Amino acid sequence: MTTIIPIILNGGSGTRLWPMSREDRPKQFLSLLGDETLLQSTVKRAMRVSKASSNNVVTVTLASMKKETLRQYTEIDADLSDHILTEPQAQNTAAAFIFAALYTNEVFGEDAVMWVLPSDHHIGDELALKRALNAAVQSANADKLVTLGIKPTRPETGYGYIKASADSKEYEPSKVDKFVEKPPLEIAKQYFESGDYLWASGMHVFKASTLINYFKKHAPDTLEKTLAAMDQNPQNKMPTPSPYDQIAKLPYESAVLEKVTGSYVVPCDIDWSDVGSWQSLWEISKKDKDGNSKDGGRVIFKDSANTYVRSYSERLITCIGVDNLVITDTGNAIMVADKNNNSAIKKVVATLKSMDSKEVFLTPKQLFPWGHTEILTEEKHHKTRMVTIHPGQERCKKMHVHRSERWIIMSGQGEFMMNGETQIIKEQETVTIPAKSIHTIKNTGRGDLIILECQYGRVLDCTDIVRFDDPYGKKIIEAA
Repeated sequence: MTTIIPIILNGGSGTRLWPMSREDRPKQFLSLLGDETLLQSTVKRAMRVSKASSNNVVTVTLASMKKETLRQYTEIDADLSDHILTEPQAQNTAAAFIFAALYTNEVFGEDAVMWVLPSDHHIGDELALKRALNAAVQSANADKLVTLGIKPTRPETGYGYIKASADSKEYEPSKVDKFVEKPPLEIAKQYFESGDYLWASGMHVFKASTLINYFKKHAPDTLEKTLAAMDQNPQNKMPTPSPYDQIAKLPYESAVLEKVTGSYVVPCDIDWSDVGSWQSLWEISKKDKDGNSKDGGRVIFKDSANTYVRSYSERLITCIGVDNLVITDTGNAIMVADKNNNSAIKKVVATLKSMDSKEVFLTPKQLFPWGHTEILTEEKHHKTRMVTIHPGQERCKKMHVHRSERWIIMSGQGEFMMNGETQIIKEQETVTIPAKSIHTIKNTGRGDLIILECQYGRVLDCTDIVRFDDPYGKKIIEAA
């Protein structure tokens, strides 16, 4: 009985989906296609299709993303946290693949079959996916490297292209004649028009031991540096920053797969999308007769076509006489763009980064185990936030050195503590928290406790937060 280990690659920034996708919460952490995030949907799908248990799932993520990964996994099954591998920094997928392979080989055995899949893709046909995976596992058990291939729908420079043998059939492993990673547009057009090429889906299947052997042959430096970084960490779940940061930043396809003779591809039709752009999100969305699609907010279309609108605010958006646009409103940023112009969106994001614009780095709504906060207004010396605390949850004890706060209870009730004194506060009541006051609050009601938080002072960011284990214990200073 083959042991299939799903390997979830949970990295990437998703800059083409700005302003929804941001550095603190890239697209895999967002609910773009339903109530679940892309990460949660991917993990659940992987377990259903492979029949892997939650403690047989391995996740490779970045140190900066581990906290949110754990939070989202906890909503599914706490055992998903058993095998989270943390890269100190992103070194592209070649490093992530061999990191996961070395770990899988040690923990699950050399015959364990790795099914590597990105955390942020959409797959609509799970039965077809299962059929493709079963076919891929057969070749993986014979020590082959296997990729799931997708029939192209357009020339695309963002994917790898695979030319299978002439007699290839759908859902059957076929030898790869040629693999080309992200060709230029003119070459992509030739491949698309020929009908002889498949897109590389980003999903790969092989035994851990097989991949290690191919790295020994084609990318020995990456293998050696990863081993050295893992050997310095007793649990091997987080390599040391050096020499991990010395690994060449290459994709797996360029580092290994392009150099391999005799790899395999399984052609399949699984209703696949990498959800990598506004165009791809529009393609898989529900549309009206004119090709318009909307998600959230108040939207009206008039004499418009092929336009996608996504809003997180209550502002009315009217689209009159427009075509082929994407319009997004996140509450603190609005973008109007040609939905096919991904390169321009990436350039805008790069410009905003150079300006240290918070709209690139931080989402308006910040998530925590106890609830969430959302910035409403922000000026130099005052800021307002809407704070939501879920039933039974409590914010940790903390103190602000430079700022004071006034809370207005919008709904619910809670037990408020300040400087050792406790009181029950309810809807329409207010509390004032002077600077240097130790305070916390717990939701004691049945519904969400919602607070309008007004901050005043010369320092309003997370550097002015001092957290406590308890009012008389050791101080811990950390980010909000």
